[in-house]
Amino acid sequence: MTAGLEYGRKPGGAAGRAGAPRSAISGNPALRAMDSGFTPGRRRPGVVLLLALWLMAILSMMVLSFLRNERIEVRVAAGYADRMRAMEMCKSGIARATAILAADETAYDTAQDAWKSSESDFREHVLGDDGYFSLIYNNLDDQAEIAYGLADENGKINLNSAPPEVLKELPGMSEEIAAAIVDWRDEDDATQNGAESDYYQGLEPPYACKNAPFDTVEELMFVKGMTSAILYGEDANRNGVLDANENDGNVTYPDDDSDGVLDGGLLDFVTVYSYEQNVSQDGKPRVNINAEDEGKMASDFGEVLGPVIGSGRASSVAAEVLNYRRLMKRANSNFRFVSAANLLSPVTTLAPEEFRKAADYVTVTDDQRIEGMVNVNTARREVLAAITRTLQGFADGDVDKIVEFRSKEDSDLSGIAWVLDALEGDALKFQLLAPFITVRSGQFMAQSVGVIAPSRVVCRAIAVLDRVQKPPVVIYWKDASGLGAPFKARSIEEIQAEASTESK
Repeated sequence: MTAGLEYGRKPGGAAGRAGAPRSAISGNPALRAMDSGFTPGRRRPGVVLLLALWLMAILSMMVLSFLRNERIEVRVAAGYADRMRAMEMCKSGIARATAILAADETAYDTAQDAWKSSESDFREHVLGDDGYFSLIYNNLDDQAEIAYGLADENGKINLNSAPPEVLKELPGMSEEIAAAIVDWRDEDDATQNGAESDYYQGLEPPYACKNAPFDTVEELMFVKGMTSAILYGEDANRNGVLDANENDGNVTYPDDDSDGVLDGGLLDFVTVYSYEQNVSQDGKPRVNINAEDEGKMASDFGEVLGPVIGSGRASSVAAEVLNYRRLMKRANSNFRFVSAANLLSPVTTLAPEEFRKAADYVTVTDDQRIEGMVNVNTARREVLAAITRTLQGFADGDVDKIVEFRSKEDSDLSGIAWVLDALEGDALKFQLLAPFITVRSGQFMAQSVGVIAPSRVVCRAIAVLDRVQKPPVVIYWKDASGLGAPFKARSIEEIQAEASTESK
């Protein structure tokens, strides 16, 4: 009976569940749920907490990633802004160079002029609270320290006008490269040991020979035989200073010979910008002693040189010039004077002192613009040697005499006649050299470095300024920031502290 009553209870009762066969429970989903203690629609608290923690972790990672990206963007924006400001510092440096050149009204130029080297004018000029600029040039005569100032383009050999014999004598050059330079700039397709389009079309990628003047010095890299080692040498950052990486063999860029001497390459010896106006230093027209109209030449000679050496003397010298020219043309109808130095004996009876006064008022061409004259007052020794080695009778010792003479404090460098004195009165040598030289400079290279001190962001710009035009104008501009910093950037506080110490 008892057993019957137990068996007769409702299946939902405790006894019924306990007594129910396992097969019945396993076959009924509802009974399975009751047997496991699970109640449909009810969540476990532990699962919710775990999901919440995972969600918070994912959101935190997203926020952190967003903040990191924002920081990067802020830094990039700040770096870009500092680079823009540093480039504006460079532009300010170029503007200062322009102003200094405009203020320099000397009739001739020497290495002692304000544009050449002046730390007070060109080193670390502070603008605002955190930036400054410097103007530097490569002074390969002193490779230990940065040189501050401008570079004289007229102290270099002009690639567009120099004869191949002169080009060949420059550092790192060869006869073949010199010939290829001439072929690149001339208008024809004929070559002698150089290269024309048939060579360049065989390269990969092919290109044509320009057959026109060089626009930049860097254009040399297209010329047959030219390499970066020849053009740029070991001065990887082009600061004119022998840095550690430029004296360690091939351990770091660039490859060098680790001889303790900086090879600056060809770059600082050549230009494409140098020219001068064919007028005297005081702006007056010159007399062309090759003029076809003899009557006009004699008249102009007296008009221009009369106030300089006296009317009577000017007339007699003009007659001597014409007589000599007629005599020479009988033997060679193509005869022409090559420079004002031809006024010296045997052409005329001008005394050296008279020549010193007259030389600047005489020319041998009607061209208004004369390209490629080298300023003998500022040219490096290597440049002068490249010229004189092509002239008969010259020795390297003659170049030493010129360099030594111009370095004397009491030397009068106002006209090319001083070279005659330096050569100890050797008129023949002077007449050979005179067609290549001048004492005036009209184009200058300014290498401006802009620095934002707190971030140490450095930008560089290279410009060529033409002072012949009034006011001076920029005829070449290049962002050279890719070369890196030419010197270690200093803080504004360091600069001001040094300036304060020096002023005491």
